[in-house]
Amino acid sequence: VVLSILTNGMNERFAGSSAGARFGNGVYFGDNSGKMDQYCNIDKEYSKGNLLHQMIYPEDGNCRHPGDVFYALVCRVTLGCSRVYKGSGDFHPSA
Repeated sequence: VVLSILTNGMNERFAGSSAGARFGNGVYFGDNSGKMDQYCNIDKEYSKGNLLHQMIYPEDGNCRHPGDVFYALVCRVTLGCSRVYKGSGDFHPSA
């Protein structure tokens, strides 16, 4: 998934295909990095056939796959019409 995002950008057509789309189709971003642990999968070890691994951890380089890696993307996001979830099941337009 990481390589696909790095190559093609965020794609709302895949919304919900991995973790569900509780709030409808779209690309979700959060303001708290602690939330991402619910959506990340562990990358346990280097794999020669993994293109992302070849790019980040080249065999002729000094950076080796350390094992048990989680990838996080830090994105600057500009919103149009946003919604804020207050926890009651209702959506409220943000100010």
